[in-house]
Amino acid sequence: MRKERKMETATTLNAMKAEIDEMLAADARMNDLQNEGEDGGYMHENPRLAALQHEYYVALQAAKIAEWDLETTNARRATWNAAVRSGKYKSVREYRKIEADTGICMSDLQEAIKRHGL
Repeated sequence: MRKERKMETATTLNAMKAEIDEMLAADARMNDLQNEGEDGGYMHENPRLAALQHEYYVALQAAKIAEWDLETTNARRATWNAAVRSGKYKSVREYRKIEADTGICMSDLQEAIKRHGL
């Protein structure tokens, strides 16, 4: 059930992102047409684009909160701490390497730890 909901959310997010990209591309084409490729001049206010971008951001945050429940946060925190303590990395400043090796984003982990009060 949880996996199905996650896939459904991902599909919705992908559709929203595609629509946003389409609107931005249309605005860029209109800008090129109005300004003949020059900078400045054309400023199109698209309330639907702004609303969709906000809706996308809110949905993305909700998906992240749903993914990072307490159990997942604790497991990923333990994985992160084990990687740091392994001696493979010289300092925590090399967190980009740790992120690549563990697949855990440090900023997402910090956000989840703060949200759960750990």
